[in-house]
Amino acid sequence: MTKLLSANFSRMMKKKIFWLCNIFMALMCVLYIISFYTMKQEGFEIHIDEMAFYFTIFIGTLEAVFIGVFLGDEYSNGTIRNKIIGGQKRSTIYMANLITAVAASLIMILFYCIVLFAAGIPVLGGFVTDVEHLVILAAVSLLSTVATAAIFTAVAMLVHSKTISSIACIITVFTLLIAAISIQMKLDEPKVYEAYSYLDESTAQVVEVPATPNPGYVDGTKRKVYEFLMDFSPQGQVYLITRDQPGEDYDIKMLYSCIIIVCVTAGGLVAFRRKDLN
Repeated sequence: MTKLLSANFSRMMKKKIFWLCNIFMALMCVLYIISFYTMKQEGFEIHIDEMAFYFTIFIGTLEAVFIGVFLGDEYSNGTIRNKIIGGQKRSTIYMANLITAVAASLIMILFYCIVLFAAGIPVLGGFVTDVEHLVILAAVSLLSTVATAAIFTAVAMLVHSKTISSIACIITVFTLLIAAISIQMKLDEPKVYEAYSYLDESTAQVVEVPATPNPGYVDGTKRKVYEFLMDFSPQGQVYLITRDQPGEDYDIKMLYSCIIIVCVTAGGLVAFRRKDLN
């Protein structure tokens, strides 16, 4: 395992795509700082806390690109077959690649955080949210990132083609994100449309419109299912965090991420052991 990890990290550090992802994260943080500073100068009450976890918006896509390309090279270059011929177990190869994918994802986040602390705090001021809450949000964000990395590692390890695995990873992350946005839009529907009044110009009279039930409101079992999907999906968790409304059930979200990590990794290992590499 140690030799595999050493070889993986050495190859990762030489990959342009890895450093481009890191630079992208750092630049996005700079752009957010500039945007927030501009709003602060215009009189808006802005705190650095509001952008602290914006890295979750991009990390899923960057993971999809990097993991698809990085692990896809293992097939295109014949690296995986050489590792097996050299006596490495398939399970060890899989776990080494998963650890590398997770490490790469965390390094990308680290680049965002370095800029956030080095430039964001001097410009926008310190955090106003209590430390415990920030730690919990960080845990939810990082676990969802690891869960996403586990999903993409499984895809990349089970698909021979680097191009197909990269496309599959990107489609997966965008599908999950679009689904999360669509579900949350339905959950945001008001239960009742509030009463209002307007002036009828033809009669010059004020017309009172009473409160009416919203037919689009999701209730009952369907609502519980939607809420479960938002909590379970890594991209659902990300969307809630970026909207600053992750809910109170942080432990459930973290549990779901752990379940995804364990189940996807176990399934990926079983499938990879049976995969024909010829």
